[in-house]
Amino acid sequence: LHKLMTNSGFQSVKRLVFYRSLCEIPDNISLLSSLKNLCLCYCAIIRLPESIKDLPKLKVLEVGECKKLQHIPALPRSLQFFLVWNCQSLQTVLSSTIESSKRPNCVFLLPNCIKLDAHSFDAILKDAIVRIELGSKPLPATELENEDASLENEDGDFYYFQLARNGKICYCLPARSGKVRDWFHCNFTQSLVTIELPPNLLCFIFYMVVSQVQSCNIG
Repeated sequence: LHKLMTNSGFQSVKRLVFYRSLCEIPDNISLLSSLKNLCLCYCAIIRLPESIKDLPKLKVLEVGECKKLQHIPALPRSLQFFLVWNCQSLQTVLSSTIESSKRPNCVFLLPNCIKLDAHSFDAILKDAIVRIELGSKPLPATELENEDASLENEDGDFYYFQLARNGKICYCLPARSGKVRDWFHCNFTQSLVTIELPPNLLCFIFYMVVSQVQSCNIG
């Protein structure tokens, strides 16, 4: 695999999937300058390489059922969808806040990653706060057009990019007492809630707590 990454033809690959076939990703994965989508399922990998942050076009990172995974390093700023599901050994995720010039839309899901440490949890929450604050500020029309152009049909009708186009900022984390609740003015335990919103609203933020996520398909 290390030799394959250096192949000039392979460096034009846009989507890469590993299924039950990988124990380690080589550091030179950063050579894949065209890579947009990286997926690892049921692999015996313990950590992702630090060089993953140097993938300039990576938009989707999906890691599922990798039971030995413990560490995910800082992610590239181009990333818009991050899903890590049923990786119950995962402890560390080094999230980093986005540049202020970038559009904040992001889907960032870690269902059933129950061993995530407190430092990683706080880093991901900080990232969410920055995105929410940016998302509440209208961007110039030219910047919106440029961002929308990067999400055009070359990626098809990929559900996650539809979320990004629609301005969604979505995070899913293991629950920790008091961390998220402090942001919000109202808390409810009913299954049906009606809230009267003020006029000229730029954004609406909500969260919910579920006992267990049964599926990685979180709408």
